[in-house]
Amino acid sequence: MVPTRLQLRNFLSYGESAPALDFEGLHVACLSGGNGQGKSALLDAMTWALWGEARKSADLRKPDEELLRVGARSMEVDFAFRAGGAEYRVVRSYAQSKSGKTSKPGLELQVRDGDGWQALTGGSVKETQAQIDERVGIDYETFINSTFLLQGRSDEFTKKKPSERKEILAKILALDRYDRMAQRAGRRWSSLRERCAALETEAERLVAALEHEAEWTADRDALDAHIGEVEAEHAAAAAAEAKAAERLAGLDAAAREADALRAALADLDGRTAKVDAERADLDRKTAEADALIAQAETIEADHARYEALRTQRTALDEKAGLYRGVEAQLHALRLDLQKQTAALEADITRAEAGLQTLTHGVREDERKLAGRPRAEAALATARAAVEEAKALEAVRQTRDAARRRIDAIDKQLAADRGALVGQHAAIVNEGKRLKADLNGAAPPDLAALDASVAEGGAARTKLEATRERGVELSATVQTLEARLETLAADRATLAARRERIATSQDEACPTCGTPLTDAHRADVAADYDREIAALDAQAAEARAGRTAAAEARDALRADFGQFKAAVEAGETAARARAAAADQAERRAAGEARLVELRAEAVRLGGVIEGGAFGAELRAERATHADVLDASPFDEARYDAVRRDAALADHWAAELRDLDQTAAHLRQTQADLAAKEKELAVLRERLDAGAHTRPTRQKVEALEAQAAALGYDAALHESVGRDLDRLAEAPRRLSALLEARRRRAEWAERSAALADERRSIGAEADAKRSALEALAARLADRAAAEAERGGAAARREHAARRLADARTRRGALSERLDRAARDRERLTATRKELREAKKERALYGHLKRAFGKHGIPSLIIEETLPEIEARANDLLERLSGGRTRVALETLKDKKTGGGTKETLDIKITDSQSVARSYETFSGGEAFRVNFALRIALSQMLAERAGTQIRTLVIDEGFGTQDAEGLQSLIGAIREIQDDFDTILVITHLDEIKAAFPVRIEVRKEPVTGSTFDVVGV
Repeated sequence: MVPTRLQLRNFLSYGESAPALDFEGLHVACLSGGNGQGKSALLDAMTWALWGEARKSADLRKPDEELLRVGARSMEVDFAFRAGGAEYRVVRSYAQSKSGKTSKPGLELQVRDGDGWQALTGGSVKETQAQIDERVGIDYETFINSTFLLQGRSDEFTKKKPSERKEILAKILALDRYDRMAQRAGRRWSSLRERCAALETEAERLVAALEHEAEWTADRDALDAHIGEVEAEHAAAAAAEAKAAERLAGLDAAAREADALRAALADLDGRTAKVDAERADLDRKTAEADALIAQAETIEADHARYEALRTQRTALDEKAGLYRGVEAQLHALRLDLQKQTAALEADITRAEAGLQTLTHGVREDERKLAGRPRAEAALATARAAVEEAKALEAVRQTRDAARRRIDAIDKQLAADRGALVGQHAAIVNEGKRLKADLNGAAPPDLAALDASVAEGGAARTKLEATRERGVELSATVQTLEARLETLAADRATLAARRERIATSQDEACPTCGTPLTDAHRADVAADYDREIAALDAQAAEARAGRTAAAEARDALRADFGQFKAAVEAGETAARARAAAADQAERRAAGEARLVELRAEAVRLGGVIEGGAFGAELRAERATHADVLDASPFDEARYDAVRRDAALADHWAAELRDLDQTAAHLRQTQADLAAKEKELAVLRERLDAGAHTRPTRQKVEALEAQAAALGYDAALHESVGRDLDRLAEAPRRLSALLEARRRRAEWAERSAALADERRSIGAEADAKRSALEALAARLADRAAAEAERGGAAARREHAARRLADARTRRGALSERLDRAARDRERLTATRKELREAKKERALYGHLKRAFGKHGIPSLIIEETLPEIEARANDLLERLSGGRTRVALETLKDKKTGGGTKETLDIKITDSQSVARSYETFSGGEAFRVNFALRIALSQMLAERAGTQIRTLVIDEGFGTQDAEGLQSLIGAIREIQDDFDTILVITHLDEIKAAFPVRIEVRKEPVTGSTFDVVGV
């Protein structure tokens, strides 16, 4: 993983408008800035984008809420990186609701596609994270324990437990693939073990299933004969049932005929009731008609009076309508007379008010125009002040520019002097340290060192031989353990079979299918006992071999530790011997360097004391001071002129307003004359009354028209009351006429209904006689039903016996077919069982080989010397050979003897004495941590198959003295080609000066942190 671009929004100290950080072209860069400015926040943004992890409080599972900038509700990090030949882009976001009680995370993954990006985002955050992990090839914990030296956590790897160190190393070496293979082999082995057990059970089941095959064949033949007899009985019973059913069908037809006669009789009864009801209604109508005919004279007289009154009311309605229309017109005309007079009076009132307003306006405009001479004089004064203010402003700007440049020059001179003082102090301190080193160095014992080197060489040969023999013995132990597992499984299978034979109650042997006599049971049990004894002998032999190999391996481990210590002592002596050869050269170079430093210190002291620096700046300062002396400036006069000049626009606007007032006065005077003329005309019209003359004439004409109509309202009301009293006369006349017209028709219909009543009675008597004859015939139905029931019972009984026989026959056929299939299945099952056992043994070997004590353990054991060598190479440069580390994978058990696997870190000082980590100083501990972490980072970049080609070192330099800092800088430069990108985070000037490319971070009070890239 190599970063290419980083964009933050509301992340920690970075706000909405933080710039994008482009990593293209950056190989080794220094990320600098003051404490709390936002340096480490850029690194937290990278890890949060990739894994959702960053610095957080101990009680938080996820850091999201603490990373959100104060006052913001959402944040986002847009991070692009290269991995595996492609460029990817991760956009991770986090948003809180307005209440702050709920939050919503977001995660997107994209891949570069030409000039754009193609989405790879999964269906959920979890799926997308899995895709990111697959492409980066490493998790967060491994990252911060190897290539990412977090601020305050450089000892992350060193302080972990041995088991945790091994887990991290396994991730760096990508040994988790062996865990996955071991798990897959284990799952397959377990599956095969279960499969073998299932196949054995299936084989036993199939043998038991074939035990009664001969009996089933004999039963099937007997059933075939029985089925023929029952079929004959069923046919005879079915014929008798059919004959009885035919007799019952005739009786059913007679029953249906009787039901039809009963329904016809019920219909005739209904018709009789209907005829009787209609005759009663006709008698009632005839009586009512006779009563109306008796009142005929009175009904006809009332109707004639009703028609005369209706004609009279129609004529009165027409006159009433005309009269009301004339009255409505008169009312409207009288209202118009009132409105015309009121409108003219309102016009006169408005004209008088307008005349008064215009008179007041003329007086106001004349008052304003009286101040014009004063405004013209003030404007002339203000314009003269404007010109004078421009000249004074030019002088002021010239003096301000000169002062600013003088201040800048003074600051630059002070900074230059401070830099010279710093250089002088650094040179003096370096001279003191160099002198102390020269005085404190002691000559080494070369003879003793040469002897130790020779012993180390001899021990290395023995160490390699011991390692090879140990690997062989470990493989032997694993092979024998696998053999023991296979033998134990086979013995358990044989013991289960023997137990099954011993306790079986079946007549046939569950193994071979032959009769299970006591003799046969004893023979089979004896065979199983012999096989079990053979397996026990093989197991005892394998356990003895395993114990011997394990004891030999444990003995070799003790020898291995001794040989390794001797090799390390020889390597230490070789380095010390080489260091002794270099010591004389370094001393001579140090003495020469000390002379140079003293001369340079004297020279810089003279420059500082005499001020012999910044000559050009001092000359420029004198020039600007002359400008100040030659340009006097009266501040009080400048302020007074600016106040006068500020009034120029005011007086110019005042004169423009007066010009508009003069024009307004002329227009108002003209409007005043027109308004006086309009008022005189209106008053004359009101006095003459000519505006209402046409309306008064219309009123007089309508009053005459209303009198001519002759409308009597009282008569109109009286006629209406009489008509209401005679309202029933038309209906009573209509009923009289209907009675006279239909009385004869109703009498004729009543006579016809009497004839119909007699005919219905005769028809009903005939149907009752036929119904009695059918009832006598239906009396034999019970005997016919009993006959059919007996025949049906015999048929059903025969049918059940036949179905039962056929079912049993089908079941026997199915059993025999299944027995044939089971015999074929038994052969196939026994073959599959043999193959499954072979495969189970193979996967047992693979499970142990891929387990943590197999191939992964061997890889770690082979890798540790390389990590140890890389770390010690760096420590040689960082500490001058005074500190070394050793990684040990075995240590003695506290009880019981022997050794156990571990991953301990042993640190030795300049006297080659091992000391605990806590006893080393902060600077020494950091150098050890730094060396180990760089070695792990190099291993990760080269061998893990991951895409991590980035190294990040966040602080830790404050524990180092000047020599230690220079050694660290040199070490970083020496390893820079191992990584595509190296970021060094610091606030120390010595570190910043060592790297020309810098990302300088600062924090603004309002907008938050920002940065500038310098040196690119």
